[in-house]
Amino acid sequence: MKDFPVDFKESKKLDFLESLLGKGVVLLNFCAEWSPPCASQGLMVDQLVKRFGNKVQIKNIDMDEHHKMGTSFRITSIPTVILFKDGYETERFVGLQNVEMLSRAVEKVLGVDFFAVT
Repeated sequence: MKDFPVDFKESKKLDFLESLLGKGVVLLNFCAEWSPPCASQGLMVDQLVKRFGNKVQIKNIDMDEHHKMGTSFRITSIPTVILFKDGYETERFVGLQNVEMLSRAVEKVLGVDFFAVT
């Protein structure tokens, strides 16, 4: 059996993400700088940051820099947005999504309807 070298830098990143995913609501945006759809998705994700503030942890993962992380999350196309609650994947969006669709998914996980008229 052949031993494969361990990339400790990448391993630490995965450990960090595993600890992050275990707490509350987390949105991961898997993207690449050179991709026009990813650039558009990034603008939508920025709106989510403004909208939900500290209620949701939002992280952008550059697939060129962190391809092993993408492999561990089974990312086959970008942009891909994955939503987690308490460490469990609740939604996965592949391809460019509009901000309303992503907001609704986050609200559903949070158990809050920010668009409700009172």
